[in-house]
Amino acid sequence: MNVVKRQRQALSRIVAERNKLIHQDLIYLDGTSIKDYQALIRVLDEQNPRLLSQLEELGWMMDLLQKSLLKSFEHLRQYVAECPDDSQRE
Repeated sequence: MNVVKRQRQALSRIVAERNKLIHQDLIYLDGTSIKDYQALIRVLDEQNPRLLSQLEELGWMMDLLQKSLLKSFEHLRQYVAECPDDSQRE
């Protein structure tokens, strides 16, 4: 499995967990119960390192993409600069 597919699946799992928490589990949160809040904190604390790890990987991928695009634009700029007029461009 390639890196992008693994990244997408990992992020999808975290999104599904957060959506379940927000749209289903929080309905049953007793706003007067310290135990309920402690359980919620445990869930969020468990998710946090995984989420940060995924965000770090995304940052790495975005940086690589940005560098690749900049390099491509630089090559294109050089190509255009080397062509004296439109008749020589393909």
